[in-house]
Amino acid sequence: MSFLPGILLAVLACAAADTNLARALHGHRPHDLLLPAQALLLWGCWALIVAFPARLTAQRLRAGFAASLGWLVGPLVLHQVVAHRLRNGTPLLSSDGPVLLALVLGAVVLATLLLAWAERRVSERRWPRLALVAASLLLLLPRGAGTLAPARTATQPSATSAASAAGRPNLLLLVWDTTRADHLIPYGYERPTTPHLDELARTSTLYENCWSASVFTLSSHVSMLTGLLPSQHGTTLRTQSVTAPVIAERLQQAGYRTGAFVGTSVLAAGRGLERGFEVFDDAVDPPVCDTQLWRMVHDVQALVAAHVRALGGNGRPHWFQDFERPADEVLAHALDFIRADDGRPWFALVNLYDVHWPYLPDEVALSAFVRPYAGPLSGWLFRADDWPESHKPDAADRAHASDLYDAELWDLDRDVDRFLGQLDLRAPNQCVLMTSDHGEGLGERDTWSHEDLFAPQTRVPLMLHAPGRVEAAARDTRLACGADAAPTLLELAGLPAPDPEPWAGRSLLQPPDDRRIVVVQDHDTLNPAKVEDLATRGRLLLLRREGRQTLHDVVADPLSETDLSAQYPEDVIALSVALDELEHSNVEYEGADQVLDNLDALHGLGYVGGR
Repeated sequence: MSFLPGILLAVLACAAADTNLARALHGHRPHDLLLPAQALLLWGCWALIVAFPARLTAQRLRAGFAASLGWLVGPLVLHQVVAHRLRNGTPLLSSDGPVLLALVLGAVVLATLLLAWAERRVSERRWPRLALVAASLLLLLPRGAGTLAPARTATQPSATSAASAAGRPNLLLLVWDTTRADHLIPYGYERPTTPHLDELARTSTLYENCWSASVFTLSSHVSMLTGLLPSQHGTTLRTQSVTAPVIAERLQQAGYRTGAFVGTSVLAAGRGLERGFEVFDDAVDPPVCDTQLWRMVHDVQALVAAHVRALGGNGRPHWFQDFERPADEVLAHALDFIRADDGRPWFALVNLYDVHWPYLPDEVALSAFVRPYAGPLSGWLFRADDWPESHKPDAADRAHASDLYDAELWDLDRDVDRFLGQLDLRAPNQCVLMTSDHGEGLGERDTWSHEDLFAPQTRVPLMLHAPGRVEAAARDTRLACGADAAPTLLELAGLPAPDPEPWAGRSLLQPPDDRRIVVVQDHDTLNPAKVEDLATRGRLLLLRREGRQTLHDVVADPLSETDLSAQYPEDVIALSVALDELEHSNVEYEGADQVLDNLDALHGLGYVGGR
């Protein structure tokens, strides 16, 4: 076959194969024509890059299709091998690395030669038929109308369970990702960041003393959906499998229809979080980003950006994929699910990622909240391409970061108000549990993001709107934590919660326990030796980090700067014993070892390699 028909057919075949593989790996995503169209365009661009060497090879082999296919697929195969080794922490050129690369390259060359031999023996009349088959493979894939596709689940509700669910309330778990409580109006903040959330607080019980289960999005959400702490459910940054039972499974078995709508790829399906959800909407980026060729493009761009500052992209080396999506899109999909013509009650998990770094509010919010500032800090913070490395953030920088963060909160508050306005919250069957997975450091003690256990990163909002079940406009001072979400939602649904694990979540519908000790864990680090724990009871907080432990008054000293261990030795012992017992307890649900194949997403979102 001549070169031009050969490379066109090779592009078509590669796009078809990549599309099929992406759909097989992400079977819960919509099956429309957008993915194959984008894949075809991407492979066509790649063909233009390799066209010159492919043509020279085609002339030598007298096989346009085989030569083109070898040049299109060969680099992709090498990339897969290199990426796999690097993601496993194996240096590329160590031990058997060079031998492995040579073997892979030899296999690619041999396969190309064999295909060229076969191509030369196929009649020219048959190639149009093969092209037609390849085109059909690409264009006639099973596809829907662009609606949400159900996630694969282990159990399906029976007719009996669906009937028994009648009369049970609808449940909304609304998670404002990266939201610290002290920047919200209902928690006493002086700036008008969340006026609409304040309205929700007037119909809810507000819990004044809530702590996140961890400071990493995935492990904290797993705690909310299981009622367990990270050391109990076993899901951390290093081990991202979700093996503990999630409440979506219980609710689905009881006759609920279940849906999850997330704003970040950190919560993407494939790790087990999707179990029990009939709909798991996690398409945060264009469909082509699910293809294998795009993964190679991403890694090459990231490698170039690491060495060419002008191409850095403020920590994101390309504009096409940012691993997150805005709240209005997430909420629109959630609303479609809620409004579906289905008589069953519903449970919806909604994760809104807008407040997370980078802080890029719209112009209206900027004008309302951001005061004059002449320093170098932008919403990209220290990952900005133009950030002066020699500059140490000062008070003006911290104030500007706080302004940008407040503007993001105002933006999100407006979006959520439009969404909640579509629900009849006056009805007794509409329950909303609003919280956050963790807070955010804005320069306090020179800590940023959410990589520490200080109060700005761990004190989070918690409100429960449940007409007839909790008091409206009430403030509850009990100790609470993110793991309380699971048993609370199960009790609202009239389902018995599993026997409570020590230190795990408790239903907010039950009377408070003044003896309760709440634990927060930061085990989400690529260095297993760097784990931190926090235990609190009342005002006192024990912080165990960097090989030492200190005691603090969380009310008078929210930044944990003054050690009170000498003044309260009995409290140090009690809280320390609690942490020791948790550390040495048996982990019932331990996540299986899993390769970190999402390091690019974690880096792009600031979790790995940031400040």
